[in-house]
Amino acid sequence: MKGLNFADELHKINDMLMCSKEDFLYSYAYLSEDDYEKTRKYIIDVFKKHYKTNNILADVDTYEENEGDNS
Repeated sequence: MKGLNFADELHKINDMLMCSKEDFLYSYAYLSEDDYEKTRKYIIDVFKKHYKTNNILADVDTYEENEGDNS
């Protein structure tokens, strides 16, 4: 599915979680900051849907407040 950027490449997701954004983008120089942000947002959306589907309580409101500050 186009638009996932690298969300289907778990080794990159692992690196994304382990590294700073700057280090990740340096290591994967062929990816853009836009690729990084779109993938990050996609992953957050997957988690939010998972939480909702499985009735898992999550602090989505705080995330959305913080996300609005960074946009």
